[in-house]
Amino acid sequence: MRTSRKIRIAAIIGAVLVPTILHAESSVIASENFVAAAQEITTDSLPDLVLAFETDPMGVANYLESEIAGRAAARNYITAMLLNRQFERLGRQWKLLFADIAALSEVKEQDGGVWFPRAKDTGFLTGVLATVLASHSKEISIFARGARMPAPSPNQDTVEWLAQAAKPLSRPARSYFQRAMLAGSMRRAE
Repeated sequence: MRTSRKIRIAAIIGAVLVPTILHAESSVIASENFVAAAQEITTDSLPDLVLAFETDPMGVANYLESEIAGRAAARNYITAMLLNRQFERLGRQWKLLFADIAALSEVKEQDGGVWFPRAKDTGFLTGVLATVLASHSKEISIFARGARMPAPSPNQDTVEWLAQAAKPLSRPARSYFQRAMLAGSMRRAE
């Protein structure tokens, strides 16, 4: 399926990013293909990834959390959005993950135990986001506007600031969110 739409992205000219309005032919990327598609992001592939995320944010978050290359794919996607000055849109996308608090607090039973898969997926992606956003501190207020939340205080850690979104979750779901967020925010060994 192909859809035609205008999207603000950046055209790469040498090493300089120049904002451009492009008329993109966008094909829908299924959630399960997001990780592979985000390994190498180009100006042609970014609109497809944006559409995939906005179509199924929880599905994409699930695959990013569960795939081995998920952290790198999430980091690539978030970085591409920030380099293309899509701070506010990225904030709106992140906020989509919190649209259904009841679903985030939903308990699943497996192998005799309980867990909170959506809280875990959202926490993981939030951790990766916090790590990448920390290096774009000047633009965090624009991201916050998109996420419809107050900007962090001047000395507030980005992880701590984003963790506030999990306050409405049940205590056990919030615990899963926080552990996954810490796992997502860890930098890989270089």
